[in-house]
Amino acid sequence: KSCFSYIFKAPEKKINSNTVGTWSHKIRYNQVKKYGTAEDIAKLPPPNFPTLWNKSCGGGLRFEDHLVHDAGPGQFIYQDRAWCIPESFQFPEKINRLEGWRRWLQGAIHVDGTKKWRIKPYRTFRGHTDLHSEELRTEFKGKWKPIFTKMMEAPGLDIPKELKDIDEAFVLSSFEIATEYLKSCFSYIFKAPEKKINSNTVGTWSHKIRYNQVKKYGTAEDIA
Repeated sequence: KSCFSYIFKAPEKKINSNTVGTWSHKIRYNQVKKYGTAEDIAKLPPPNFPTLWNKSCGGGLRFEDHLVHDAGPGQFIYQDRAWCIPESFQFPEKINRLEGWRRWLQGAIHVDGTKKWRIKPYRTFRGHTDLHSEELRTEFKGKWKPIFTKMMEAPGLDIPKELKDIDEAFVLSSFEIATEYLKSCFSYIFKAPEKKINSNTVGTWSHKIRYNQVKKYGTAEDIA
């Protein structure tokens, strides 16, 4: 649980019914990178140190490169200037809204070569200042900002200024508040089966809340 907490968010019956093969698949490096929380990812060994996997959770063996480093404002030098993210940084693909919200509020762990870096909360990214390619800027503007900016408008949602005050409990409680707000603005989206709603990617959400989509599919209350 301390290494792969995301697996234990499923119903207990489903967890207990997982086969040995399913467990071995779920704890693979790429699965933890894709679905794990920031804490899960922080406990991963670098990708080129696979033999450290078991000991990385037990704490029996530690390498300098196994530590998580804080990425400062001008930590990385490339393209003739300083950046707050490594040149290898990419937004995760096919990520659902909760995992995206977690990164929006808390940031994420990014593995660059043999080092792991703690990237600042995505909500603090500023276009050309922080994102080094047109591809990243387009993805951030089109897929991430629309849905999460809207969620931040939820009445009663007050996001702490200090990152240390944004723990997992706050991520989950704020997500529920923001989700209720989305339901009040885009009720038509929530008419789909819950499983489908929860599996929608960040990009899908940002598409569904666009003006033309609400005009086309929304209820009279949504459009109003």
